Amino acid sequence: MSIMKKNIILAVILTAVLCSSCSMLLSDLKNAAAKKLCTVELYAGQRGTFNGEQYTTLTVVSDTVINLNDYLPEVPEEEQNRWEFSGWLDEKGNSAATVCITDNCSFIAQYIKLCTVTFMDGTEETLKQTGIKQNTKITEPDRLEKEHWNFVGWFTDATGGTQWQFTTNNVTDDMTLYARWTQVMHTITFQPGEHGTFDKYTQKFPEGSTLDFSNIPVPDGKSGWEFLCWKTKDDEGNPVQVPEDAYEITKDAVLTAIWAQDKFSITFAAGTQGYFGNSSAKKATYETTVDKATPVNLLNPEYIPEQYTGWVFTGWELDGQPVKNPESYSITKNIKLVAAYRRLDLQLLVNNKSATVYELGKKEKITVTFEFKNRPDEENQNFLTDEKGIIWEITPENPAGISYVISSNKQINTLTGNTPVTTPVSVSVTINGITSSPLAVTVGDYRTLETPDNLDNVLQEMQTDGDDTLKIKGDSFFSETYTFEDLCHAVDTAVTGTQEKIVLDLSETDNITLPEWSSNTSITGIILPDTMTEIGSGAFYGFESLETITLPQGLTTIGAAVFMGCEQLTTIDIPATVTSIGDFAFSDLKNLKTIIYRGNPNNCTLGTTYGKTSVFPETTRYSYSIYVPDVQAVTNPLWLQYKDKLKNISELP
Repeated sequence: MSIMKKNIILAVILTAVLCSSCSMLLSDLKNAAAKKLCTVELYAGQRGTFNGEQYTTLTVVSDTVINLNDYLPEVPEEEQNRWEFSGWLDEKGNSAATVCITDNCSFIAQYIKLCTVTFMDGTEETLKQTGIKQNTKITEPDRLEKEHWNFVGWFTDATGGTQWQFTTNNVTDDMTLYARWTQVMHTITFQPGEHGTFDKYTQKFPEGSTLDFSNIPVPDGKSGWEFLCWKTKDDEGNPVQVPEDAYEITKDAVLTAIWAQDKFSITFAAGTQGYFGNSSAKKATYETTVDKATPVNLLNPEYIPEQYTGWVFTGWELDGQPVKNPESYSITKNIKLVAAYRRLDLQLLVNNKSATVYELGKKEKITVTFEFKNRPDEENQNFLTDEKGIIWEITPENPAGISYVISSNKQINTLTGNTPVTTPVSVSVTINGITSSPLAVTVGDYRTLETPDNLDNVLQEMQTDGDDTLKIKGDSFFSETYTFEDLCHAVDTAVTGTQEKIVLDLSETDNITLPEWSSNTSITGIILPDTMTEIGSGAFYGFESLETITLPQGLTTIGAAVFMGCEQLTTIDIPATVTSIGDFAFSDLKNLKTIIYRGNPNNCTLGTTYGKTSVFPETTRYSYSIYVPDVQAVTNPLWLQYKDKLKNISELP
């Protein structure tokens, strides 16, 4: 076969094949066009999301049926107690759940609000119902019970509003319902009794209230009769007197006026500062009936109330005025007398001594108690030991530097100094309404002792703690068997060979006797009591470490050679009361720089030897100054021997 024929046959075959393929492609395209793909958009709405997004998209083949509830949005955790998914709406606002998808479409999620209802009784919450779907009803809670009141129902406002109807009202939002009550009322009928003249009348009172007889008119009595009291009947039907200050309304009752012929009642009221009876059975009043026109001794011990601690009975008052002639008082009607009292002064005692200011030493312990000035006999002293009877107050509550313990019977307060504190701590006590003057307590930077029993231990502790001042308090430290020399020796023994410096504060002891010609190597300072008027010869002779000395303000005499050998003294301040200074009192003090005499040198004698005074250091060997009030006024020849050293006090640096 020729080549041309072969090409023609091949072309015919290819054409046939192409025509067949085109026919099949057209068929497939027609089927695809008949079932198209649709887009379904689901919107989560305002209360939910799809993994944090506001919408999600589905792609489905047309005529496919889907359940929209298989694609629920997520409600955020903080909103789950307030909102709940309720269904889907299509584009026309119709509810949708299971739908056949024929074209592109969209649906939006709907939610229903979850409400909370709180039930309140006054200011207290009694119940809370949560998760209530909006526009639904709630169940009424159990009815509340309250003594003396009837429960009415639940209302939408605490004071007004409307009553909630649980069978018909729907909850539309969070809300609070308030319980409302009506008070139970009782009828009290007042009858004039056999000898009264007014008509009976009735009045309603709330259950549980106390009848105020001051608002109840007292009936007029018939001639010769006086109203005495009201009576009623108890639960057994027996007549009982109605207490005027404690009749509680519990039921309907009839009160009948009782009358007394030619007799009157006296009510003695003890008031808040006293009582009748005894401490275990106290009564606020004492009542008695007396014959008409018969004088009564109102000061009879039978009528006098027991007085609380700190108060003294002074007489009776009627209508706020003192009763005159109480020992022979004529009664013309029923009366109520009120006891009058005088308040005693309450003072604090520190270690059984009256005080308003006290400085504690470190680790010093004191007891603070109290007493009343001008108090009556002991049988009328009824101490209240409960918390309301005796109340201690410490200001501030946790004072720095001071610890305190109030004993179980509340009558003793123990204070202990811990660390120095200059801001006063105020201590006071209140008993039966009476408050004492405050005690101001501070803590000084020193240790204290009242007896020598613990001296060695204290000196050892002072070395450990770094304390340097030892204050002797009270009049029990020194005695015939324990003298000032013994104290100096004990100090020397304790601190010799150490760097410890000891200052002796003797300002609060009165029974000290200074020795003559004593010595000490470790005491660096001494404070003498103001009650000391004379220092004998050589009292501090040889106190080689003495650096400071505080002389008493009432001192008159300084003996000879008192400070001889006290080479560490640099300053001496002599009170104006000193009128005599012995020879060599301040001689040979090589470090003495300042001598202050605050009195008039013309009135102060100086000791002499061979007609010449040697009271102060030699003027040619030592450099020092003597300060006096007025140098120009000095005429005493003994003082003028030191005229080159004299200066005015106003020139003190």
